[in-house]
Amino acid sequence: MPREWEVFTHVQTWAWLGGGLLVTLRVAALVVAISLITGTFLALARLSRHGALRWAARAYINIIRGIPVFLIIVFTYFALPKLKVNVSAATSVTLALTIYATALIAEIVRAGILAVPPGQMEAARSLGLDARTTFAHVVLPQAFRTMVPPLVGQYIILIKNTSIGSIVGLDELLRRTVIIYNTYQNPAQSLLVVAVLYFAFLFPLSTLSRKLELKDRRADFSE
Repeated sequence: MPREWEVFTHVQTWAWLGGGLLVTLRVAALVVAISLITGTFLALARLSRHGALRWAARAYINIIRGIPVFLIIVFTYFALPKLKVNVSAATSVTLALTIYATALIAEIVRAGILAVPPGQMEAARSLGLDARTTFAHVVLPQAFRTMVPPLVGQYIILIKNTSIGSIVGLDELLRRTVIIYNTYQNPAQSLLVVAVLYFAFLFPLSTLSRKLELKDRRADFSE
């Protein structure tokens, strides 16, 4: 076996990479959970009747969407210590990705809510349901069906974006791969291995996103 591939015959190497993958998935899971909540609240602010609230939400979304995620990660990492907030690289990257994802998720949620026919809300209100109950039990469940495919697609991108965290010391999958190829001088082989690992985890999610989108289209057509 060529010397460049020999390191990948050791169990310790795969355990090392597996540890990095767990960090990647842990950070991504936190960002997914938090940004879904913050993104929903931001979407509601974007749809609010209060002009100031709508303006603030729209400004946040436009500003964050116009900034590269790389810049947000680096800025957050260096800005927090200046504010006397000392956190780990994982916490810093999680916060930065949440800031970024919130703006993107807000637009997906807003589009999903607007896709619900107004007649559904009017019918619910005519039955005596208040605005909050109508939103929670009529609007949101229907909007969620529309939101799921783009949400899955967005979170696939988010998982890949965790690799940018390696630039500020996040001990995730890509950073551990870089350590391996710097040690064994096998960049092509190491990067190919990590590409296969990313593909193995993300391709099923991508397939799920396409299936959900097709299912949603068929449901709309049948209606």
